Amino acid sequence: MDNGVNLHYYKPVVLCFFNVNTGTMIWNRILTFIIGVNVCAWAGGWVANGIDAENPALQAGGVFFMSMSPLLMAFILKKIDKEDWSKAGLKFRFSENKKWYLLSFFLPLIMIFFVIGLSFLSESVMLIDTFGSDLPKILGTSAGLFLAFFVGAIGEEFGWRGYFESTLYKVNKSIVGNHIIVGIVWFAWHLPLLVLTPGASTSFPELFMIMIGVLALAIIYGQLRIISGTVWTCVLLHGASNAFTIGFGSANVLEIEEGFNTIISLSSSSVAVVSFWVIVSISMLALFLKRSKEIVANEAAS
Repeated sequence: MDNGVNLHYYKPVVLCFFNVNTGTMIWNRILTFIIGVNVCAWAGGWVANGIDAENPALQAGGVFFMSMSPLLMAFILKKIDKEDWSKAGLKFRFSENKKWYLLSFFLPLIMIFFVIGLSFLSESVMLIDTFGSDLPKILGTSAGLFLAFFVGAIGEEFGWRGYFESTLYKVNKSIVGNHIIVGIVWFAWHLPLLVLTPGASTSFPELFMIMIGVLALAIIYGQLRIISGTVWTCVLLHGASNAFTIGFGSANVLEIEEGFNTIISLSSSSVAVVSFWVIVSISMLALFLKRSKEIVANEAAS
């Protein structure tokens, strides 16, 4: 034992996150989940953008189905295994996690004002003159979007962090490794929206930046789930992130010269946004990885 962590689970494995001494049934469930969510994602993306891209009902239905697909697959697999949701972190635990709930809600706003702050360092990116007067309207729009994105975030987070990552811990005790695995699958799950959306012309460098951003977010969400002991902090962060990013992004609060939107903008592929999430993810690991290992070890022993 070292710092409360059972070192049996941390065997050195070169270029591999997995503990090979595992039951095939759990691996089957993991692979079934991965395949299932990605099939649902492509189906939802096709409904949203492949049938009639100008039909708002089909767009909303396809995206909603995508959002619910991680929860749907988790529900199906738990039913098959007759497994309850006691390990999924569905309790709110608000009283002992007030600071984490506050961080979850305000972190996307911090990211947005971080990017806005960077705009003052460049002559090619400027904050619009009416930002101050437009801010209440932008916040109101974001608040209106929040409810819809919060519901979608339940579908995603109950699946990603509530089921998938907790299932990975049964066969692989590498915390960072599990975050990265979830991040890779999560990025693949987003591809239909990036590829099938009409007018989308996501370049390879942009896809690469989005992938780095998703991996960083997977670490942040994964750490938040472990430290807070509840998936609801992740749901709040996910819903707030989508709502604020789209609310501020659709308001075009930054005037950007051509060619600079890949560097400083509110796009998920911009260097500024991705850098922010990478910095936060590294900070979360530096500050809380040891504590996370202890929590996971204690839960495994209970």
